[in-house]
Amino acid sequence: MADQLTATTVQQTQAWQQAILDSADFTMIATDPQGIIQTINAGALRKLGYQPEEVIGKVTPAIIHDPLEVQERAQQLSCELGYSIEPGFEAFVAKARLGIPDENIWTYIRKDQSHFRLPA
Repeated sequence: MADQLTATTVQQTQAWQQAILDSADFTMIATDPQGIIQTINAGALRKLGYQPEEVIGKVTPAIIHDPLEVQERAQQLSCELGYSIEPGFEAFVAKARLGIPDENIWTYIRKDQSHFRLPA
């Protein structure tokens, strides 16, 4: 009985948290350690033009970023951190792995290939 209540409470809490994230007009994308998208809120889906089943568990955020911009960021980080950062997922997480805050303004690419900019 206690296990059922705990499971129900966890499910309700997760549903409540997801409802909050989905009602917010901002983009939130979370990945696993390999960079595969695990969570994306409704605001991000609206702005990017994707359905959850197109991205969750299937792709990395590379599909929504300008490759040249990611390459430039990797070069900047390599100089700043003193070791080589490869363009790709590491350009997004290198500072976080070190516990250093990292804020950027990125150009995002929608499913229809149109572009827009937002603070990261």
